[in-house]
Amino acid sequence: MNPPRATPRQLVVSSSSSSQHNNVAPSITSSSSSSRQQPAASSSASQRNYGAIAPPYQQLTASYYYYNELHAPPHYRFQCPYYSYLSYQPIYLPTPHRSQHIQIRRVGRRNFAAEAARIRHFIRDTQYNVVSMDTEYPGTVYSSADPKDRHPAAQYALMKSNVDELALIQVGLTLSDVSGNLATLDNTNQVVVWEFAISDFNPHVHKYVPESIDMLKSRGLNLEFHKQEGIHSHEFAQMLVYTGLVQVPGIDTRVQPDKEVRWITFHGAYDFGYLIKALTRRNLPAKLQDFIELVRIYFGRHVYDIKIISRYCYDEATGKILCGGLDEIASKLGTRRILGDRHQAGSDSLVTFQVFKALKNTYLSDDVEIACAGHIYPLAN
Repeated sequence: MNPPRATPRQLVVSSSSSSQHNNVAPSITSSSSSSRQQPAASSSASQRNYGAIAPPYQQLTASYYYYNELHAPPHYRFQCPYYSYLSYQPIYLPTPHRSQHIQIRRVGRRNFAAEAARIRHFIRDTQYNVVSMDTEYPGTVYSSADPKDRHPAAQYALMKSNVDELALIQVGLTLSDVSGNLATLDNTNQVVVWEFAISDFNPHVHKYVPESIDMLKSRGLNLEFHKQEGIHSHEFAQMLVYTGLVQVPGIDTRVQPDKEVRWITFHGAYDFGYLIKALTRRNLPAKLQDFIELVRIYFGRHVYDIKIISRYCYDEATGKILCGGLDEIASKLGTRRILGDRHQAGSDSLVTFQVFKALKNTYLSDDVEIACAGHIYPLAN
């Protein structure tokens, strides 16, 4: 049985909203939801039509809930039954100056707005504009009739078939700057990696690969948490716009016009496929070139896939091109997973950051970076 739920207050999210209410965990919700009261639009921007490629740009509202009833005012008492699930155990890494506290923070609807405001601050007001990203989803239910057909168009058709049918489960984000420094909270040397719990997946409705779900459960996936406390992918897409992580035609969410967000992935076709599906609220386009154009419009010119970059890197031990899975390449580069486990979106996004940093320090010249920009594996020759 679900615990009693307080009637939430409604307010427009701003970058300072999380600092105005101590001990409060707000969650962003879409004002267009049919199950919630629709507040009046505060600007004409929410009513503009930006064309078929743009998602509905709706006003964001926040509903406040409280983890600890001692901090809740009368009539707003609510305790989150999944509080202990929201964060992994942190670790402390020695650095040249002091130990660095790193934590993977699970994000559900109760801490969604607070974490969105924090990410917005990083993207808009600091130098941390590099996003290492990973997604988790329930496997792939379609396979290629010809596994040897590696043509990008064939790979895209296969990816589209799966993404159109399946549902996103997790998104992991790690922020850093172009020099490879992880984003830290308020000069405390504390690093937060975000793992967003997406509520879309329903095993009674959606197709999935049982072995994939069993594997994710063995890595700590709690489907009941996702169902009860997760965020819908459309709300997550709105957060991407609100924070400035992605751009929408006609809306510039950046404070610094010359500051572009850089996206880092590993084997990123499905990652971007699920995010484009969420942003556009429709199935992926039929043609590969139209999909690539959507990625360029939303995510910009600085999109990098480690699988593409590795083509330009040679393993000194074997004399061959650097290849393998994410952990295998990390090991070859002398780094390793330091927090979480494989196939946890937050942990994988952190390893993606570590590998990209190692590649950049060892192999990645300006020419290679330019050559790799905008190419997503396996959708590029």
